[in-house]
Amino acid sequence: MLKEHNVEARRLVYIGKEEGEKGTYVAATAEVVGMFMERIKVDKNQLWVSDNGKEFFTQEGSNLECFGVSHVGFPPAVHQYLSVCDNSWFGAAKQKWRARGLDYSDDIRSTIAFLADTDSTRLNARSWFQHNLQLHKANPDHEKVAELVGEKNVLEVEYYRECLYDYGIAEGEDVKVLLFPEANDGLDGRYWMWD
Repeated sequence: MLKEHNVEARRLVYIGKEEGEKGTYVAATAEVVGMFMERIKVDKNQLWVSDNGKEFFTQEGSNLECFGVSHVGFPPAVHQYLSVCDNSWFGAAKQKWRARGLDYSDDIRSTIAFLADTDSTRLNARSWFQHNLQLHKANPDHEKVAELVGEKNVLEVEYYRECLYDYGIAEGEDVKVLLFPEANDGLDGRYWMWD
């Protein structure tokens, strides 16, 4: 199967019972993430971004920073609208994987096939990250963010409004005037900003 899908054996780790394993799912845990980090070559001083899952953040804090990287987490409200970790990459790989029409109860074959499909779609990953994280811009574009998260009007999202307000205050800007120039009525604060 490995030869058929051009996948190296060293890239796979079996996690389960030696005999009689009935499970097909490995829970995301700090231990599993640690095993992964120990197996890969990590360039020090990189910035890693993840969701705030318990597999990445324990009671002691980030479990990635002990491997020499800077680590920033984002809240579920961000992940709800845009997966900044996998962007469109996993979706493209899953689409290709599902089109295979495999017997998905064969978890070994289907796992190897999914890894191969992830490899074959990785060439677009850089452009997806550039696009979704707006890395090619000095400042994020609010309209592009709204488009990416699929909201017709991102200002209707309470969490986004709170973040925008805090950002405006931190930057010393009148957020109301930034978003609604015609509404410069001299009233500021959260109470006056939203209907």
